[in-house]
Amino acid sequence: MVLQFEKVYDTCVLISKKRYVGRAFEKGEEKEGEDEGGREGGREGGRFDAKGIEVVRRDGCPLVVKIQEKALRILFEVRCLSLSPSLPPSLPPSSFSEF
Repeated sequence: MVLQFEKVYDTCVLISKKRYVGRAFEKGEEKEGEDEGGREGGREGGRFDAKGIEVVRRDGCPLVVKIQEKALRILFEVRCLSLSPSLPPSLPPSSFSEF
């Protein structure tokens, strides 16, 4: 049996079975870069990888998706739960024009 390296998570939140989110690094990828959408992955790079949570599901409210994704990105940048709630949200009002 031969195992192949797929990816590693530098920072992650495990919610339950098949539900997780984290900053993923794949083989040959450095700690600085952008995610698939060309957005910054934070101070240390990595790809924002979410599975099974509201951020990637299509059956929820788009407002919840944006707020949850922004909160998770802040958490991954700060890496401290006690500091995360004190940060002001930086979603511009134009982000909600489609709702």
